[in-house]
Amino acid sequence: NVLIVAKLMVNAALTAPFTGGVPGHEAEIAYGQKELELIAREMERLAHKEVPERLKKPFLYEAVMVRESDVVVFLGNKRAHETPMDVGCGLCGGEPNCSFVYERLNHFNGIIDATDRSRETAIKGPVCVVRAHDLGYAIGSALWVAADCFVDSKACYSVGLAGRNLGFCMNSEIV
Repeated sequence: NVLIVAKLMVNAALTAPFTGGVPGHEAEIAYGQKELELIAREMERLAHKEVPERLKKPFLYEAVMVRESDVVVFLGNKRAHETPMDVGCGLCGGEPNCSFVYERLNHFNGIIDATDRSRETAIKGPVCVVRAHDLGYAIGSALWVAADCFVDSKACYSVGLAGRNLGFCMNSEIV
């Protein structure tokens, strides 16, 4: 059953290696025709109203894929936006001391205010790339489990964005 594999994928993702050894991921499973239809419709709304023209076709194509799916696994990183790793790498696009993140987000004594969920772009940035990179390990682990169980799977930015807008992995900025 695909739902069993989805649960195994979530387990693999949540136990994947993390930067600093502190977990910062969350996962949810969407199952059933009603939930999958809501996700597909949100993807279509994004395609027609919010994403750049060059992304319209992939969003619409992947909405069809969601409708034909049995289950969707959402994986999110809740730490990339709220708690930079503070390793001074500069990967976020700024200075090698994390000031780029702190200067652009409301914070008090180094604790970022995560209660402001308003966005002007698809993903409210900046985000700590070191933390966001952890999501890649989680996704890779989940996809590996799916492949081992002979279940077709694909990571899709459009599905994650639609799911986040609908409240899946609601603590994560990157889904």
